Amino acid sequence: MDGISAYYTDKPKCWKLATVDPESGDKEEVVITIQGIICQKELPPLMERPSSRSIHFVRQQIQLTGLECSIFKRTVQTIQRLDHLLSRQVPDGKMDPLQLPSAFGDTALEPGNRYFTARRDDPDSKDLPFDPAVDPKGILEGIRTSSYFHGQDNQVMYFVALADDGQHKFAHVSPMHFRVGDIVEAQITLACVPIKKDKFKTVLHLRSIAMMDSSHTQVRTDCRPT
Repeated sequence: MDGISAYYTDKPKCWKLATVDPESGDKEEVVITIQGIICQKELPPLMERPSSRSIHFVRQQIQLTGLECSIFKRTVQTIQRLDHLLSRQVPDGKMDPLQLPSAFGDTALEPGNRYFTARRDDPDSKDLPFDPAVDPKGILEGIRTSSYFHGQDNQVMYFVALADDGQHKFAHVSPMHFRVGDIVEAQITLACVPIKKDKFKTVLHLRSIAMMDSSHTQVRTDCRPT
């Protein structure tokens, strides 16, 4: 945890984590990179139009498991320590415990990201168009209102790793490319956000997903009876 500190942002209201350049004083948000297996997913594109009442809750998310992988476990422990650091920024007893799901008898992570941010929480950020691969039917565009916007913090990037002379290079890919059982690399940030009754909780924001190995799901698809 050396070099990592929490800082408060007013738009939207939350605590985030950053490292600080000792010379310039510039902050760089802490990004956790973790590889795991997709065991659940809610990824774009949407097939049905959600109700306007649910616009604030519509999100893209995945559930990752490491299936007893020691590196995955150590990353989970790092996230738990960062959650403890964030809990020290709010009054004692006001932080909801970080609750991680389980999958196949092992701890899992469930990072996600809402498609929209309430304009009252962030009155200044730029409203951005949806990537055509994320919203090919215009469903999300159709429920956008003046009270909610799709900003940079709402975006999730999708990649596929390509081998090139023994090194990985990444190319953009449609989110439809991903399947349960794929091995992926996800980038996650943490934030401590206010919730009801003057309490707070840590949320895991999904920033990007990169396909690392889809061979297991390709085999499963190839073996389906015709």
